[in-house]
Amino acid sequence: MNTETAAAPRVADNEPIPSVDRAWLEMDTDRSPMVICAILELDGVDDVDALRREMFERLLRHPRFAQCPDHARKPSAWQRALRVDPLDHISVRKVEEHALADAVAAEMRRHLDRTRPLWHVSLLSTTPRRVTALFRAHHAMGGGIGLMQLLLGLHDGAALPGVPAELPRRGPLARWIGRLEALDASLSRLGKFIARGSEEPLGLVRQSLQLGRDTAALVALLGSSRQQPTAFGSSLSGRRAVAWSHDLPSVAAIKDAAHAYGCKHNDIMLAALSGAFSHYMQRHDGVTPKPDQELRIAVPINLRKSSDASLSNRFGLGLVDLPIGLADAHERLEAVADRMRRLKDSRQAHAVFVGLAIAGELPGRVERALVGRIGRQASAVVSNLPGPEHALRFAGAHIRNIVFWPPQSGGIGIGISLLSYAGHTSIGISSDIAVMRSPRLLLDAFAAELQELVSHAGAGAAGPRRRRAVTRRAHAGAAARAAAE
Repeated sequence: MNTETAAAPRVADNEPIPSVDRAWLEMDTDRSPMVICAILELDGVDDVDALRREMFERLLRHPRFAQCPDHARKPSAWQRALRVDPLDHISVRKVEEHALADAVAAEMRRHLDRTRPLWHVSLLSTTPRRVTALFRAHHAMGGGIGLMQLLLGLHDGAALPGVPAELPRRGPLARWIGRLEALDASLSRLGKFIARGSEEPLGLVRQSLQLGRDTAALVALLGSSRQQPTAFGSSLSGRRAVAWSHDLPSVAAIKDAAHAYGCKHNDIMLAALSGAFSHYMQRHDGVTPKPDQELRIAVPINLRKSSDASLSNRFGLGLVDLPIGLADAHERLEAVADRMRRLKDSRQAHAVFVGLAIAGELPGRVERALVGRIGRQASAVVSNLPGPEHALRFAGAHIRNIVFWPPQSGGIGIGISLLSYAGHTSIGISSDIAVMRSPRLLLDAFAAELQELVSHAGAGAAGPRRRRAVTRRAHAGAAARAAAE
């Protein structure tokens, strides 16, 4: 391959880095780099060097991949790199199949060179014509959803190469996204209102009241505490382990099960995860969770507009308590479904969104403390992202599987991702080994729990009975909340 450096594309100089993105630049620690990771498992690769050239060319179509952070400017700005060398950003090496997970984990804990654009791709060649492409980009470049959209928008035959493909919104707070976007806009307008004086006094009062309510909710959230399982509360070591799989029930089967139970697709996934954590504690730690034991997770919520093609971080967080102490899988599902419904009606995502926005404007030390406080509310980050419904190709190779891992801030040691692609669902688990030494054990337990829920949903009258039970529990919870209000 031609090893000469490539001239960077023409992009704007001194582009200000948004405050939220600046915050992520300051969140790196020696033991936890704020790097978003994804792998594309490619079949049918005839020429790895040609694959490297094609990947480099397609990524460089997006300006951010040719920019570096310039901290000499206040505030920091994205500065065009003078030269971008493909050998600095895309490496190629052979790896034995049995050593692939260890190789991926070793790459994931490496920090990116701050003097160059903040991304790197490792092309790990295993068997002939099969390559695992590990993509890493700093969280300051953009959120996980935006970066995944960009990657998927680079496939062969994309109408507009390099432009992120729109992904549907999924999750318990999907219907809140429009309101959160309005809140984001109101926060921006608030400063303009103040600067202009009292041109729009009623609008200023209304937005100020909204911001006040969300700030109060943030204070309440930061002041809350939840006893988490000690097994997942260890200090981070900086060494990671990973596991991933797409050998799970099909997306259609999971949706059919959700319909039978009268709940949501995401409820089933989180109920299976509850059982998997319980199984892990029993098998690995020899601890049986008490009946009332719970484990709190953080769920990223997409706040991006469907027309937003930028990479900037735009997300909030929802906190969910998984009922890991309940022994029966269907009881766990009922509890999860009820909690997810309650989460939809809460102002929690508003509060965390405001907290992240505030954090981006604070000095680094204070910002890290605030984000760390938010992060310590959870033991794991769990992302659920819907991907393309049909199989894609990249540089002529078939994309067999796609997996991603969110970074964990605030001392969180476990990151879990679920992604649907071409009719199947993949799961990826990344963990600091001081918190979870064997993510493969958790993955296998999750697959077994998910299979049980899917299989039992179609077992004669069990599905309708459970659907009525889930619905009754949800209605009872709604009635109790209404009476309390």
